Amino acid sequence: MKKCFSILFILLVFSNSLFSKDTNPDYVKKFSKKFSIKSTVETNKLTYSLTPIALGKYSSAELKAAKINSLAYVPFTTSLSLSFWLISLSHTFQFTDTYFNKSNRVETTFRNYELTYYGKVFCLESYYQDYKKLYYGTGTQSNVANSTLNNDLGYFQVGLKTFFIFNGSKYSYNAAFNQSAFQIKPAGSFMLLTSIDYNQLKDKTGYLASIDSSNIANSAIYANIIGLNRNTQINFNLLPGYAYTLVHKSIYLALAQYVGLGLQAQNYKQLSKSNSASGFCLASRSKCALGYNGKKIYTGVYFNSDISNSRTKNRFSTFQNRYNTGVFLGFRIIKEKQKK
Repeated sequence: MKKCFSILFILLVFSNSLFSKDTNPDYVKKFSKKFSIKSTVETNKLTYSLTPIALGKYSSAELKAAKINSLAYVPFTTSLSLSFWLISLSHTFQFTDTYFNKSNRVETTFRNYELTYYGKVFCLESYYQDYKKLYYGTGTQSNVANSTLNNDLGYFQVGLKTFFIFNGSKYSYNAAFNQSAFQIKPAGSFMLLTSIDYNQLKDKTGYLASIDSSNIANSAIYANIIGLNRNTQINFNLLPGYAYTLVHKSIYLALAQYVGLGLQAQNYKQLSKSNSASGFCLASRSKCALGYNGKKIYTGVYFNSDISNSRTKNRFSTFQNRYNTGVFLGFRIIKEKQKK
């Protein structure tokens, strides 16, 4: 797997130089040298929902009321990101319980690592995330406040996303979401996102294995998922989209939206049996950033969301939403030189 990622990264860098058009200096300002450091403070959210499928037996409202939601409680984290040229590496640090956790609720343990490359035409994002100690509840209105902590319930994902930018000469994805370039004039571009990710929800001793008539009313609705204690998914997604950046001097508003389909291989462990299934999934990605992109200092606010929705035949449907919002402050610590 590491060799595949390395080869893909080299190919993307080479292809970006070979196939991309020259950047239009009236739209994007780039620099021959750039090294910057950025810190963020953000909140990270995870919703992982399993809805039973009971064909012909229950109404849509009853099935929605039986939805099982796994939820992360991560009040705030901070991350440190180092950028050089078109490459950025970031690591997330979690605050201790003495910060921001006014409710004194047990926090979900969260880790996040990202390595990105933002070129003119090709971009790459690789990432690893995991959540431990999730909360769970049932119904459409469940949230952390009215849910139950499960110390054995966890979720993790590892993945790789690649982007193809059709208007890379005038639109800079780097300027919009990594601030290593300047978008001088408003511009946008159609984009094509491809991704592969591996994720797993696992509970070795907890609630997914204990769904029965002794603790959940109307347990017959859960017949197809009784004993479920692990759900693993491998997704191959193709998402066309569009991105646009509005600018006024050094102030910018960047938006990007992708929607598409994917192929999914799913493996789930139910009681003592391991079962596999495959099918299609719906996926979307949303990004928004508003900020100031100065020559020495850059700062702003942002929101990101990744959603996927799929179903296992005659078993359950899965909905995942991973989203974060935060503020950032960055400094360019090596003098920048303009390309002529």
